[in-house]
Amino acid sequence: MAVRAGKIQTYAGLAQKIGRPTATRAVVRANRANQSSILIPSHRVIGADGNLTGYNGGLWRKRSLIDLELQYK
Repeated sequence: MAVRAGKIQTYAGLAQKIGRPTATRAVVRANRANQSSILIPSHRVIGADGNLTGYNGGLWRKRSLIDLELQYK
């Protein structure tokens, strides 16, 4: 499930979009396992409360990437 550039999505929202509203943890695991983060950006997915959550590159990098994309939205 793609999240377009300049947009963010919650893990729970992605679970709902795929028709599995109780599969939030599975979405988190799949996102964490993404080894193609350049081709399939995973930094655009945030926690349900709007906070940044785990990112292999570090939360500071996740924030920077989101901010950079929002500048050019």
